[in-house]
Amino acid sequence: MGKSIMADTLAEYIAKRKWGCTCGACAGGWLSKSIRSKLSLVTYESLDVSHSCQLETFHPRVQHPNPDALMLIRDFPPELRRSVFLTFYAGCQGIFEAVLKFLDETDEPLSVVAILACTSNDTSVKPFFTQGGRIEHVLDSITRWAMSRVLRGDDMGFEYEWLDEKKGKNEVLCANDLEFSLVRERLGHSMLCFLPDGDDRDDSGEQDDDDDDEVDCYF
Repeated sequence: MGKSIMADTLAEYIAKRKWGCTCGACAGGWLSKSIRSKLSLVTYESLDVSHSCQLETFHPRVQHPNPDALMLIRDFPPELRRSVFLTFYAGCQGIFEAVLKFLDETDEPLSVVAILACTSNDTSVKPFFTQGGRIEHVLDSITRWAMSRVLRGDDMGFEYEWLDEKKGKNEVLCANDLEFSLVRERLGHSMLCFLPDGDDRDDSGEQDDDDDDEVDCYF
């Protein structure tokens, strides 16, 4: 009996710490509460912009005149931004909303499978998938936005007050608190970013001689 309990405890300890977690509270051993809060924040902010001023720029059954200006899909692959209809963008918004709810209301690790399960009965998101959208595109954008802000020196100080009030608890410090590359690795994302057609600037703002739409981003 004692050996079994000890083995279970050891297995749990290894599972929690195998990805570098030092707080014992990272979801799946790799998604820290701090990064979870940052992902929640950038998702909320993007949805706030989309709800307040972007859906109204669409007309039914007409392509959006300036898809590169749309907040939620600004870093999607170029082929998805060339022809954007209201149904696609509204469906995309539904995926972002599902991600925000999952981050805020569960302690589970974020994954494509989890968000698929959350949206399986939501018919409003189907046009997003039928028109080429993938949950990977959404998770890629969210993780990269948060990583970019932190590594460029934005400590999100004001926003943390909002997060603390919203969640009613303080974050636990962990060695994984800045491990965005680990989070992206666990979600299956590469370190590529997509720029709008004709924009050859790299992440520093300098012109890039490479004609590819895909460019390396070191956030």
